[in-house]
Amino acid sequence: MKRIVIVNQKSDDLCHAVKEQLPKAIEYPDFNWQPQSQDIICWIPNDEIRVDLAVSDLAAKLDQSAVQPAKIIMKSIAGTADDATDDQLTRWYGETGQNMVMDHLYAIKMIDELEFPYTIVRSLPLTNDDVQRCLMTEGQPYRGNYSNIQQVATIIAQATDPEKFKNQSIGI
Repeated sequence: MKRIVIVNQKSDDLCHAVKEQLPKAIEYPDFNWQPQSQDIICWIPNDEIRVDLAVSDLAAKLDQSAVQPAKIIMKSIAGTADDATDDQLTRWYGETGQNMVMDHLYAIKMIDELEFPYTIVRSLPLTNDDVQRCLMTEGQPYRGNYSNIQQVATIIAQATDPEKFKNQSIGI
């Protein structure tokens, strides 16, 4: 079985919910760990960090390593796949919403250019409230204001299957 490494840079309950579904997953707070062949890397960045800068740590880690990951999964924000209006971005993320989307787009592009299998999981701001959402393809507009943490965790856990959602950006 492939090792699942969660790089958790968030302060909410998402990583805990993912680990409930993937109890053997290993958690790190940053990219300061030693990759093993065929790792499944699950990156959960804090929405407010400069993910455009943080992704360079991931790229450097993989460039310096002689091993290749089986897959990279990144939790991203809504708005990176032509799925939100400027007004929605401001409502969800405040005045910096458009900048956050640009940062996430850069990080997604970097992950794509690493040429390893990947899945991008896009979501609205997270809540523990019972919000039922469905999977969305790129370009499908978001409605509502929140995504449920448990639902997002389930999609992230499913994405650890190397063949599930391969090289896709999916929304929830």
